[in-house]
Amino acid sequence: MGRLIPPCRNKKVTIMNDKLQKNLKGTYIRETREMAENAAKKNPECNFIGLDEYLPTLYPGKTWIHDKPFGKRSGKSYRIRPDYLCEEEKIIIEFDGLQHYTNPENIRKDRKNQAIYEGEGFKVIRIPYFINLTKEVIQEMFGITVIDEKFDPAVPSMSAKWSNTPAYCCYQGIMRMAEEFKRYPQQYKVNIDQLEADNDEELSGAELLKAAMKGKQF
Repeated sequence: MGRLIPPCRNKKVTIMNDKLQKNLKGTYIRETREMAENAAKKNPECNFIGLDEYLPTLYPGKTWIHDKPFGKRSGKSYRIRPDYLCEEEKIIIEFDGLQHYTNPENIRKDRKNQAIYEGEGFKVIRIPYFINLTKEVIQEMFGITVIDEKFDPAVPSMSAKWSNTPAYCCYQGIMRMAEEFKRYPQQYKVNIDQLEADNDEELSGAELLKAAMKGKQF
């Protein structure tokens, strides 16, 4: 079932922001707190936070519905389930994990669903797994200015040792990744530096990503 994230009152927002300011340096985002906790168990040297914890700090007082059917809209019933939906802001947020880049059918489904959401008047914000939510990214992605840098811009999100690189993506997934990296050039540099440092093209796919960034066929 979908889970309702209650409105975050001003006092609670302040407490959450204090907590984030102390603990979020170098943090990676995940779709839910449970997923973040599971990721932390596998990678104890890293910090993770779920979107259900982080969204209330960006949109204080707003209610977010997680993983619930889109429902009846304009006389049609939809069973598709956006990751997070806010009726007040008319925003849908999708967290795109690795599986959204490895299967062309998933990529097609994402585009189809996004067209439906936008057709119903929702703004769709997609968070790729390889993009850290730095101040610069949040400004570009959400149109929100944050004062403190809670996600370290120097921390890469991909590495051959994590099995989440372009080498694991399908052709359409790599092209999609390149288009998204073009919006966040600083994040591209950090990640391509890491992929090259891995020194294992078979598992990093660094050259594939660089070719896609230049619009070359491969």
